[in-house]
Amino acid sequence: MKTLSRASLIALTLLISLAHTGAATEETYVQVAQPAWDQDGIHITTTAYVDMIGTPVAGESLRLITAENRMPVRTEFENRNAAFGQGMEVRIPYDWGEDNLRGDTMAVELDLTKLKHPDNPELIKVTVDCIILSSWYQRHGYVSKGTGEAKYVALQVLGSKRYAHYAHLYSFSKEIPRLLPSLSDKYRYGHGF
Repeated sequence: MKTLSRASLIALTLLISLAHTGAATEETYVQVAQPAWDQDGIHITTTAYVDMIGTPVAGESLRLITAENRMPVRTEFENRNAAFGQGMEVRIPYDWGEDNLRGDTMAVELDLTKLKHPDNPELIKVTVDCIILSSWYQRHGYVSKGTGEAKYVALQVLGSKRYAHYAHLYSFSKEIPRLLPSLSDKYRYGHGF
């Protein structure tokens, strides 16, 4: 009788647990980058949410980029998400591929069809940066051969010719080094309000 090596047993246990995870929907902590406002303008901040996730789908929680947040501000809590209530919707397309992965590429849609204030290019730029950063956070998905990892995000911009230039194939290896300083407040956008 052939025995399995320790590495094989660990890999088998991981695959079994992934298979069981796909069958269940449970609470999971996720982080998304959001365009947050303050007296100095718009900044990228990360916000944690509890989301219901079953099988890992690359980018499944990106819709939260435009969701209301509750940040502690001095003695109260305030919604500081500049994208909330602006008519923007971030989502993954359901026809893209197995768990939103085609090889090493995931897809995201930024729908600006119902944009309330179309003359705010700064907010759109920061939101696109948040999409790229959040896509990197959520770049793993479960595919038939195990877990897959995106190296690129294909962003589609819907409903606005003015901002169609943001529709692009972004490489994480190029974009993440540019965006990481924004999380330490070393990069500032201007005023968008």
